[in-house]
Amino acid sequence: MLKNEDIDTLVCLGLSTLQAKVYLALVEIGRATTKALAEKSNVARQDIYRITAELQNIGIVEKVIAVPNEYRATPIQDSVNILLDIKQRENSEAQKKAVELLERKKDKETETAQDEKSGFVLISKNQAFWSKIAKSIETTQNSIDAITSWIKFLEKIDSVNEEINRALDRGVTIRVIIEDPVEFKKMPKKANLLIKKSLFKVKTAKKIPTEILTIYDRKETLMTTSAGDMAASPALWSDNPCIVCIAQDAFEKIWQTAKIWRMPPKTEPKNWEKNNVQKNVIIALEQKQLWNNNNT
Repeated sequence: MLKNEDIDTLVCLGLSTLQAKVYLALVEIGRATTKALAEKSNVARQDIYRITAELQNIGIVEKVIAVPNEYRATPIQDSVNILLDIKQRENSEAQKKAVELLERKKDKETETAQDEKSGFVLISKNQAFWSKIAKSIETTQNSIDAITSWIKFLEKIDSVNEEINRALDRGVTIRVIIEDPVEFKKMPKKANLLIKKSLFKVKTAKKIPTEILTIYDRKETLMTTSAGDMAASPALWSDNPCIVCIAQDAFEKIWQTAKIWRMPPKTEPKNWEKNNVQKNVIIALEQKQLWNNNNT
């Protein structure tokens, strides 16, 4: 009985399902006529002639001249090496053709990019949304400004952390406004590491838009179109100067009145716990004194 996992492996190496079955049948039998091979592989006899010829051309099956003719498989180690070599050559050829395709289309892509200037693009949800954000961060040279909620801020930090760090390393100033209060919410490690960098600034505001708004180099902007999950609904991208100017003005107005976010002191939870214990002791003493007075 031929194992499906063995068949799947040979298919991954480039054989068709029928080719894999015929080859594995020969490996088990060792040497077989067309009739025996058809029975063992469960492949129609009329197809065996074509498939064995194909496997001979690949170099993993040999024909034994006899009456009737028989076939045998080359050792499986040799066959796997042959298939891997073929796969590698095919991959190299595909890579070469891909590079040639990119070279041929480079000029056309530049023309298309120029046509998109001062435009509006609706970005689809999920992966396309994050890809657009990552690409915008990677191409930013001077500044990134963002307004977002606490939850969305954490999601963004987690999804494009590497791109943000590379932007900071090349001198990009990043300013983020999140909603207040966040003093008692724990910042994750990635966010804490960013906040410690001088070019990464975070402020909090009492009231911010429920959507996410980002501005890159004061030249392009990306904003979500609903208050829900920012990667689950379309987002609007634009490099239209009027839209970018409006978005930048809105950010600057909120930034001017927002408060600088500061990390809560590490001793705060302990002090809070100590104060609570003291308060509970005082209440207990007062209740005991009241009971004593009533029973005197």
